[in-house]
Amino acid sequence: MHPTLGVGHDNPTFRRYHGSVVVGADSRAAVEELLKSEQVAGIVADQHTVLTAAHAYTVERSVPVVRP
Repeated sequence: MHPTLGVGHDNPTFRRYHGSVVVGADSRAAVEELLKSEQVAGIVADQHTVLTAAHAYTVERSVPVVRP
């Protein structure tokens, strides 16, 4: 994990994210279409077996903090 100015990265283990999935789409309609696909529908149906929580956010703009 990269150190980010002003952001604490010392959260207790039970409050840490252990994985993430980033999906980029041009519109909410495109996201809805993706979620209806057979492959994603299968994952969503079984997510309760491996997840304790899932969070989704709409991001209007993202700015890189760390550049190579």
